[in-house]
Amino acid sequence: MYDYARNLPYTRTSTNEEEIFTYEVSYGSGIIAVAEELHKKYEVEKWLYYTDTSYSLIPNDIEASMNHPNKITCCATFVSGVLYMSGYVTEDEINSINIHSSNAIYNFMISRGDCTEITSYNELQAGDIVFMTSSTSGGKIGHVQICAGDNQWYNAGTTTSIRRDSPYSDPTYARTHFITALRIN
Repeated sequence: MYDYARNLPYTRTSTNEEEIFTYEVSYGSGIIAVAEELHKKYEVEKWLYYTDTSYSLIPNDIEASMNHPNKITCCATFVSGVLYMSGYVTEDEINSINIHSSNAIYNFMISRGDCTEITSYNELQAGDIVFMTSSTSGGKIGHVQICAGDNQWYNAGTTTSIRRDSPYSDPTYARTHFITALRIN
């Protein structure tokens, strides 16, 4: 019925395993699928945007943060959750940084050495982690979101963005606030 391995035995052995079972990991599509799943959860459960780590956000615990009893998150916590759920990072790795800081995510991803930096907005692709300015960041990284392709985004930067259908289109804001992006190799 299926033509899995032409001219090879159908039984897996140590000598033919690579020929029968070949695959390629593509984080870009995995990032998008996980972003959609996590964003849908937040949308349906009516999560709120909040940035105060001293009071409400749970520091350095991605599992607790993604299941916060008060249903609060921020842009960086959302992206940290996507990176964790997609398998790009382990729980220990993501918990070793400030999961509520877009700048910490950027520095962490750069330090891993397995990303390509995208400096042109026009070169963005689905799955890219996009770092932007915010109203309080003084022109530096202060926001992070995920490019869904075709000028669409997964974003948890406000309560409105968490609760709206995603991906959504907002090319003007994204273009004018764009600093850089990272594409996982």
